Amino acid sequence: MLEDHSTCAPSTSQSLEALDELGEKVARVHGNSDPRLHQVRDSWRAAMETVRDLRLEMDQLRALTDEFTVPPNACRSYRALFAGLASWDQRIGRE
Repeated sequence: MLEDHSTCAPSTSQSLEALDELGEKVARVHGNSDPRLHQVRDSWRAAMETVRDLRLEMDQLRALTDEFTVPPNACRSYRALFAGLASWDQRIGRE
């Protein structure tokens, strides 16, 4: 039976690092009874690195595109590319 930890449930605005700390804690406390938790923690850490790498690439794309500014004479494909990049930039966020 799992212990009730509802008083320390994470909020939706939690940072990547806070989730990493929770993953470490839960794996340490409950990992013996549920070994998958160690894999969850490790997978989350790999995902965090991917997000960090992607954020760095998006920083570079913002700089290269002058914050995704489209020239006045840009075609639809050019505009769609920059709009799509800007959308991904927003989704990824900047923490």
